[in-house]
Amino acid sequence: MQNWTKPPRNQTIAKYVALYWLIEKTDEDESHHFPKLNPEPATHLILCPPEQRYSYQALPTESKGKGCHWLYPQQRTLQLDHSERFIYLGIKFQIGALYSLNIEGYNHPTLNRAVDVDINQLLDTKSSVLEPLIKLGRLDPCQCSD
Repeated sequence: MQNWTKPPRNQTIAKYVALYWLIEKTDEDESHHFPKLNPEPATHLILCPPEQRYSYQALPTESKGKGCHWLYPQQRTLQLDHSERFIYLGIKFQIGALYSLNIEGYNHPTLNRAVDVDINQLLDTKSSVLEPLIKLGRLDPCQCSD
């Protein structure tokens, strides 16, 4: 299993972003299939391949989807589904940072939810930046986070 975390080096970005992170599980990796994630007051933007499914279980609710998504602040422990191979490249925002960003079409975050996001629309780009960014995250964490 590959994983890393990197804080932003740019001080302006660091006002909004706490850290960048990557976690990848391949078919060869031995790991717990349903790990738990502690309650988290920060929002994460999670980038992953469009066909990759995600599932966050916090009784009595569950958030399911596939592809890139927002993971909003959580008041409960979440159970993740890591039974299949996956790669997540994430941006952990400073607590409350999203309230100060002007993102078109973005509603202020709610609690205890994961919501799909079209990363190309969010970044206002016509070509996909996702695949090259994930590849860079696998090969060069410092350059990826820069």
